[in-house]
Amino acid sequence: MSNLNKLIRVAYENPRLREKILANLSLVKEATWANGSYSKTLIASGIEENPGEGARIVAAGGELEGWAKYSHLVADAYKAAPAYTSEGEKSFLALKDHIITMFQRQNAKIETVFVDYNPYESAQEMRDDVLKNNRILITKLYNQDGFFGADINLMLRSVHDFQAHLGGNPKTKPKPFGIKGELQSYNKHMKLVGTNSRALPALFIEIIGQASHFLHYGEFPDQKIAILHDFDHVKLGNVKGYQIIEGNLVKM
Repeated sequence: MSNLNKLIRVAYENPRLREKILANLSLVKEATWANGSYSKTLIASGIEENPGEGARIVAAGGELEGWAKYSHLVADAYKAAPAYTSEGEKSFLALKDHIITMFQRQNAKIETVFVDYNPYESAQEMRDDVLKNNRILITKLYNQDGFFGADINLMLRSVHDFQAHLGGNPKTKPKPFGIKGELQSYNKHMKLVGTNSRALPALFIEIIGQASHFLHYGEFPDQKIAILHDFDHVKLGNVKGYQIIEGNLVKM
């Protein structure tokens, strides 16, 4: 157990010391207690390594800040979105064309191998495999036979991992897995799609929407053919009805 967690646990086991200890804690990077309780005064941060932690903290009355708060807002919007809209379909059709084109171009450079397990622990491991073997392994786990169909959905994974996380060039520093890496890789993929492209809203809900849902709630959501209108699809972090103040989203 880290020193930070020890300090937090002491706070909960010693009520007389609790206020004094908590008053000196401005940031909590590891929020894991034996009793699973959370203080409303604690800020949930660094929860990327623990999918579902954000939802547990909010349910217990805790607070999220920064990108954790952003992921929460996106995840809730994803849950509330309809399963299908006609404008969502138009965006997904445009994204489908992009996927097929990019996958064909990519296959001229490297081989894509689909596997029934999680092949990489990190984006760095994926990069090393591409450099060494001129291939990229893509998991078939949790694949959705939804709007795109199973095959094209796997193509999207391959294109996103190679073109976005590896930047289309494994010699460059990869974008990591997790919400931070997904935000970074989305920005790269956005440039490939085009900031004014009809496909961009579909890319946002597929990448940022699903990644945020998994991070916040700890489970993969069903695919939704819709558009999340309250979020800026180009300048990530901007949310309708919120201001960014000192790196935090504050409701107006």
